[in-house]
Amino acid sequence: MKVIQAFPGGVFSREQVAAFEAFEAAFLSAIADAKGAGVPQGLIVAILHGHATRETLMMTERL
Repeated sequence: MKVIQAFPGGVFSREQVAAFEAFEAAFLSAIADAKGAGVPQGLIVAILHGHATRETLMMTERL
């Protein structure tokens, strides 16, 4: 099994890493807020799945 280093000096620029870290923090905060407001976990999962499906379709339609 081959493992690549995807961060410092690797595949992503520092700007990309910073943007990803900011995205991840906002994403986790939004999920925590939704859970705290009593949004059912199944609805959270369904929304995330819908977005993932849409993004996948957008990527595969470009091929």
